[in-house]
Amino acid sequence: MDPNVLGVVLLPWTTLMTLLGSLGALAYMLWVATALGLSRLDIYRLLLRTVLWALFGARLFHVADYADFYREVPFQIFYIWNGGLSLWGAMVIGLAGAVLHAKRWYVPVGTLVDKAVVAGLVAIIIGRFGDFLAGKRVGTSTSLPWGATFTHPGSESFRLGVMHPVALYEVLLGLVLLAAIVRWGNRVTPDGTICALALAGYAVGKFIIASATVTPLHLGLDHAQWVSLAVLVATAYRWRVTLRR
Repeated sequence: MDPNVLGVVLLPWTTLMTLLGSLGALAYMLWVATALGLSRLDIYRLLLRTVLWALFGARLFHVADYADFYREVPFQIFYIWNGGLSLWGAMVIGLAGAVLHAKRWYVPVGTLVDKAVVAGLVAIIIGRFGDFLAGKRVGTSTSLPWGATFTHPGSESFRLGVMHPVALYEVLLGLVLLAAIVRWGNRVTPDGTICALALAGYAVGKFIIASATVTPLHLGLDHAQWVSLAVLVATAYRWRVTLRR
């Protein structure tokens, strides 16, 4: 299918679905505003700042991943409209930004991050499905029956053969984590633990999925795998501190 909605170049599926995912995340946060002790205006203020931090982090991590390219053309670091955003960067820096502002406004951080991780999963699930429709995520070759072939000339994956649908793998990963939170989240204490466990689960899944993704390698692993390992170490440390308490 055409990677652009109705053939409109200015409206690729990736952009549309990312926007819908962001609106879904916003709707969820507005729904749980009372549990956070926040007004609707507070939620808008918080999410606006979080999104700005997330965009900064997404671009920062991407530039670090392709440092050799941007070293040759440093001015293109600011060409965000050409694509190039890291999901891990958006998650890590965006979440850190949300925590920073929550502390400044005396919002309960543990409760906030538990709700924010659900909102983030909603955005990831919908956004990654848009990536699949546009053929944005290039996977390695596969002979598995669910391998995907992109035949539209406008797709980035055009003529690359049968490949792993890595974007759909991430959609499935997000759905599994979201279902687990809905099913068992009310049994998990203390506040903040849901976020830590979800990040750890996503890191494990992302590490595995990255092995089927075509990306630059650094010391044998790609950027997403190194970040996944760092997140696992951080969440393990946090869990150890929690157990001690």
